Amino acid sequence: MFEHFAPHGSGTYSGASPSRRHAAIKTPVKLKNCRCPTGKNWGRYDQWLAKQFAYFLDRMKTVTDEHGPILDNTLVLYGSACSSTHNARNYPLVLAGGSQLGVEHGSYTVFDEKHTPMSNLFVSMLNAVGVQTQQFSDSTGKLPSVLP
Repeated sequence: MFEHFAPHGSGTYSGASPSRRHAAIKTPVKLKNCRCPTGKNWGRYDQWLAKQFAYFLDRMKTVTDEHGPILDNTLVLYGSACSSTHNARNYPLVLAGGSQLGVEHGSYTVFDEKHTPMSNLFVSMLNAVGVQTQQFSDSTGKLPSVLP
């Protein structure tokens, strides 16, 4: 069952420390009898997901705490791992938020898939939110062009 955030939900701040802030965006709406899309429905489903992502980011921009919009201190990774071949390669991703965490926005970056595993992004994201690590899964380091 899929969930999304309804436009009439309200945001609140959890009161946790700045490095552990969470947005409570209320009123999840469940889609009844929802199955994985096939054929012609795939495009409609993709559009629905993109709209939900846009709505979520908009809510993150408008919900504030003592540090400003919570999106500025949050990293949101959006992407797809859907494939007819089950081959986890060359998937487009969007890294949103984190302007106060050092994210360099406004670019489209292509990495060498043979030498830069996606887990390098996870290492950079973990370090950006204060979880210092050098390795995650099969990572070979950080992605300095995306996060410091």
